[in-house]
Amino acid sequence: MNFFDSLKAELQLGEEELNKCTIQIRLYYPNTAELNLNTFKLLDRFIVNGTLNIIRKLKGITVYGRVRNEDFSELHQCYSTFKNIDNSNLQRFILYTPGNHYVHFYTFTKEVVNKINKEMVKDKWKLEPILIDECNVIMLQEIVRYSCIILFNKNDDIAIIKNQIDSIKGNKHPIRAFVSEYSNKEVRDATIIIIKIEKEPHNQHQPTNLITRYSHQPSKPQ
Repeated sequence: MNFFDSLKAELQLGEEELNKCTIQIRLYYPNTAELNLNTFKLLDRFIVNGTLNIIRKLKGITVYGRVRNEDFSELHQCYSTFKNIDNSNLQRFILYTPGNHYVHFYTFTKEVVNKINKEMVKDKWKLEPILIDECNVIMLQEIVRYSCIILFNKNDDIAIIKNQIDSIKGNKHPIRAFVSEYSNKEVRDATIIIIKIEKEPHNQHQPTNLITRYSHQPSKPQ
């Protein structure tokens, strides 16, 4: 028997339980050369031990990890204010959940909002959300920044959501909405489409042209 198959039979595996009680996240720090102390405090607070991975590239730094389900709301609060739970300033980042479809929308209201529930989402989009998290930030005495993040199963068809978000873009809609689809290496590779332009019969000696299209995710507001 294969060594690893033999070992597998002897272990009490916990990956399935890990996936149930945590959410995979990706924090992107654009145009950032180094993470500062306050950011590392944020990572120490939220990232589950053994899941932290930091990738540095020319255009910025990406942090991968997992956060406990019960801590996601506090992370959302940090994302909405760019302040840590101790009120210290944070480097600006963009939050993604690559293990799930991620929908984020925000607007400005005159009161604290707590409106979104699973029944509303199922009624409008015919989908069962995994998580709904609302965040209200008091900006001025009568102005609140209301933000909502909804996660969906990676296997869900979210075409209806993408279409509705596209329909409100560019028309000064008071609600700003963004969607980031489930992403892994296989999915990213599949989005690179190479279209081969066939050579004309009378141009047999001309090199073949290749057009490569890359999909991309919309930027989030800062």
